Amino acid sequence: MQKQIGIGSAYDLLTALKHQELSVRAATIRAVAADPRKATALCLDEGMDLFAELATLLAATPEAGLRAGYVLAILQLEDERRMAFAKEMFLAADDAKIILLSSEWIASLPEQERQAFLEPVLLARDSPTKSRAAANLLVGCRNLPPRVSLRIALLSDHQIATPLLDEESLAPWLQELQGPYALTARRLFIKKHPDGAAALLPFWQRLDDDICLWVLRTTPAEAREKHAAIITEILSSTRDKLLPAALDWWPSSAVTDELEESCLEPLYRHPDPQVRAAAVNAGTGPLNWSLFLDSEEDDRVRQALIQRIAASKDPSALVLLPALAADSNWRIRARTTAALVALFPQSRQLLQSMLSHDSEQVRSCAIQALATVNQDEFIAPALARSDQRSTQVKASGP
Repeated sequence: MQKQIGIGSAYDLLTALKHQELSVRAATIRAVAADPRKATALCLDEGMDLFAELATLLAATPEAGLRAGYVLAILQLEDERRMAFAKEMFLAADDAKIILLSSEWIASLPEQERQAFLEPVLLARDSPTKSRAAANLLVGCRNLPPRVSLRIALLSDHQIATPLLDEESLAPWLQELQGPYALTARRLFIKKHPDGAAALLPFWQRLDDDICLWVLRTTPAEAREKHAAIITEILSSTRDKLLPAALDWWPSSAVTDELEESCLEPLYRHPDPQVRAAAVNAGTGPLNWSLFLDSEEDDRVRQALIQRIAASKDPSALVLLPALAADSNWRIRARTTAALVALFPQSRQLLQSMLSHDSEQVRSCAIQALATVNQDEFIAPALARSDQRSTQVKASGP
C-alpha cells in the first residue's frame, strides 16, 4: 500500500521532499502532482518557488522512478516555464517515461514550432526511443521535407504515405537505406516499389557499393532479364566489388553468345580469383580448357572451370580430366567425377582406361563415375585388380 502524505505548510512540504526515506519522498511527489494548486499556494504564501525547488531536487535525484515523478509534478504546476521545461526534458532524458510525459506537452506546440523543434531529434542517431516519439509527434504536419517524411514512415506507429523513388527522393531513400534503421527502410522500399530493390538499378552509378550489392542480391531471378543492359554496364565498370554479384545475374540476363563472351572475356583474367571464378560460372560455352587450367592456380577458379566443362559437355576437355582426378584437393576430384558423368557416354572409353591408372585416386574417380551411370559390369574387374595390386604391394614390403 502506498504511503500517504498530507501537506500542511511549505516547510513541511520541503522537509518531506528531502526526507531520507525514499517512500516518503515518493509519496510527497505524488501529493504535489495530485493537488498542484494547493502545493503552489502554500509555497507562494511563504515566498517559495515550488517550480524551482522541484527542478533542483530533480537534478540531484538519481532514482529513475523518482525522477519521472518529479517531471510529472512539475508539469502539473500552472507555470509559464512548463513548456521550456518539457522541451529540456525531452532533449535530455533517456528514460522512456520522462520522454512520454514531455511529449504530451510538446504535442501542443504550434505546427511550425513543433516541426522545427522535433526534426533534428527525429533524424538523430543517439536515441531510437526519442526519435520514435518525435516521429509520432510529427504525423500530420504539412510540407515536410522528403527525408523527414520518410523517417516518420519508418518510425511512427501510423501508416503514412511515403515518396516513391524519383530524382527528388533518391537522396533521402539512399540515406535511410544506409541509416540507423536500414533494415526497416529496405523492407519498406521493397514493399512500396513493384520492382522491389531493382527500382534502384537505373541509378546504379550513384549508389555506393553496399547498396548496389543489396540490390543485386535481393532482386529475384525472374525479375532480372529486363535489366540485362545495366548488368552489362556494371561488368564493364571498374567497381570490382560489384562484379561477383553482377555475374551471378548473368545466366538470367538473356544475352547472346557473342555479347556473353565480349563481356566475360576480360573477367576471366581478372586479378581477383573470386571474380574469375564467378565469370567462369556465368558463362556457358566451351573455352580453351588447357590454356585456362594450366595457368590457373586458385582452386576456386579451377573448380568453376571443371563445372563449366560439365555444363558445356565439351568432349574436347576429356583428355584433361584424368590429371584432375588425381588432384590433391578432394573438391577438384569431386567436380571431375561429376564432369565425367555429365560427358557420358563420350567419356566411357576414358573411364575404362582410368580403371587401370596407377593412381588410386584416379581409379576411385572412375569407379564412382561408372557407378553413377550404371556401368557396374566394369567395376567388379577393376576392384579385383585393385585388390590384387594391394596384395602385391604388401608382399613386396619389408
